[in-house]
Amino acid sequence: MIVELEQRVRKVGKKQESKKMAVKKPEPLLITGVFRAGTTLIAQMMNNHPDFAVLYDSVNFMRFSYQRYEPLVDFSNVEKMITEIHDRIKKRLGLGFNKKKVLEELKQIHKNKRKKITYSIVYDAIMSDLLLKKSGKKHWGEKTNLVWTKIPGFFEMFPKGRVIHIQRDPRAIIASWKKLTYAPGVNYLDGVFNCIDSMSSVRKYSKQFKNKRYISIRYEDLVTRKEQTLKKVCKKLEIRYSKDMLDESKFKTQKGKKWKGNSMFRKQIKGVTKSFTDVWKQKLSKEDIYIIQFFCGDLMEKFGYKKIKLKEDEELLATAREKIFSSNLVTDGALRWLFEKKGKERYPDDPIDPKNWVENRIKGYKR
Repeated sequence: MIVELEQRVRKVGKKQESKKMAVKKPEPLLITGVFRAGTTLIAQMMNNHPDFAVLYDSVNFMRFSYQRYEPLVDFSNVEKMITEIHDRIKKRLGLGFNKKKVLEELKQIHKNKRKKITYSIVYDAIMSDLLLKKSGKKHWGEKTNLVWTKIPGFFEMFPKGRVIHIQRDPRAIIASWKKLTYAPGVNYLDGVFNCIDSMSSVRKYSKQFKNKRYISIRYEDLVTRKEQTLKKVCKKLEIRYSKDMLDESKFKTQKGKKWKGNSMFRKQIKGVTKSFTDVWKQKLSKEDIYIIQFFCGDLMEKFGYKKIKLKEDEELLATAREKIFSSNLVTDGALRWLFEKKGKERYPDDPIDPKNWVENRIKGYKR
């Protein structure tokens, strides 16, 4: 009897010890979408949540680091990755994490032959040090534009991760991007094919990841039905809803200053506003609207964006053709769509190349 009790006590002790040793798998958040689609706004709202610390346009791990430092069994590649991320965000934003401590943590894992270093381990180590230790929150998150093609990879790294994929009327996106981008000529119209690829991906991912914490929302719903939309987001992401998410006074920049929005059509924005949802009607030319609706029209309507009627005379068609063929990027996108019915996830230039970092060209906006 006594021996049996001792054996049971030892078994219970081992189970409790194994629970202590077990490392809880991270459940981070990725926010993505086309540029000018409201990704930063939803990131601000999620950062207000008591359980989430969310950065935007900072580490950009899925763009700059993911699958770019093979093989990770060579620890020098891990060191290169950590150094690049540390130096880049320090130089561009004045942000930093404890590089020495993160590298030491990863070295211990590298020495353990039973466990190998993965991109998820590196990503989590950086973001945990950068965000969770200071904030005291449970989960970290990051917003990076134009990485929806990497959503499957994100879920491979973090099976219990969460993704918000935001959409917006392509006409509103192009109107804003046209004013913002330094891309020459009519290259801004290549954004049309980003919109196509993003919307097409939502339709695919909604089925592929129906059992995952993946949700697509529309910017227009976020600004007109804020609470209802955020409750929907929280339910799908399996987190509790918090009214703090609506507290605009707590919206912060990467450096902790008050965030004032980043509209291209008004210098100062007070609070979340729906006043820019139809601004494209005044900001886009007829041929721009015609081009967007020609390529995006079917998908737009499936997302609830109604086309407007335009008089398709010879002058309009000729001007539209001239614009399309005056840009190699737009021509390439148009041909891809015509032959394959596909869009493309891309910026007008390579965002990995430091000479293309937009703070070097447009003050106050960082890619």
